Amino acid sequence: MSKMGNYVIWCEEKGYTNEHGEVDSMEHVDEYKKCQELTKAKTFNAIVEGMKSLKWDEKKEVKEK
Repeated sequence: MSKMGNYVIWCEEKGYTNEHGEVDSMEHVDEYKKCQELTKAKTFNAIVEGMKSLKWDEKKEVKEK
């Protein structure tokens, strides 16, 4: 989906529509961008924590045969 399409869906979910249920402005774009950045940061942190729990942050020797 396009970035604009994602914005429209986000606005609809937040109720940022006109009387016809349409998203007709970019009024909330700054809030949308901030929300997206927070989502990216949370996702990244979750991946890092998952890798740590699997001990992916430790160096492992590779044995050759």
